[in-house]
Amino acid sequence: MTSARCPCRDLTASGELETYIDRVRRSLDEHLIIDASRLSFLDSSGLAVLLAAATLAKAHGAALHLAGLQPRVARILEITGSWPVVCTYDHVDQASAATER
Repeated sequence: MTSARCPCRDLTASGELETYIDRVRRSLDEHLIIDASRLSFLDSSGLAVLLAAATLAKAHGAALHLAGLQPRVARILEITGSWPVVCTYDHVDQASAATER
């Protein structure tokens, strides 16, 4: 399991997010937990990066876990139909516990 705090406050810079995910992910078959509590905005390019990371993780038997989503970001996942693709939790410790099961 890889767990890291997202350094971004908004995801209009999808390249930055993609670089961040590539840097913190140790293995493709490892669950990736992102503390997104500081993330206040998510545009379509940022969403595409998250969905690509989730798809890659799933293809290798793992998942992308987002913790601490702010309401605006959660709403974007909901209205785009992306909610089922990522695992979401209120807190990082909940996401960590879920990956250990």
